Amino acid sequence: MSKAIGVCLGGGEVEWHAPGVVQDYDTLCGLDANEPGEGLHGTIVAPRGQKITCAECASIFVRTQELGLRRASFDARVLAGMYD
Repeated sequence: MSKAIGVCLGGGEVEWHAPGVVQDYDTLCGLDANEPGEGLHGTIVAPRGQKITCAECASIFVRTQELGLRRASFDARVLAGMYD
């Protein structure tokens, strides 16, 4: 699996994002890539080694890492069943 996903912006332009981690979003920054009215025309598979170009995805990644969270930071009931 690639660590990037392409979002087609139309006119052959593609922006590279981190894949989404919550339901109903294709990207980490919360885009639904199938919204033609918003200029988003689906996703494409990233070639091997493709770098993420979305500044919002990068910001979410960096800020999350800076929190220094560990599994022990969460109530075990919240994590139960997440990795089954």
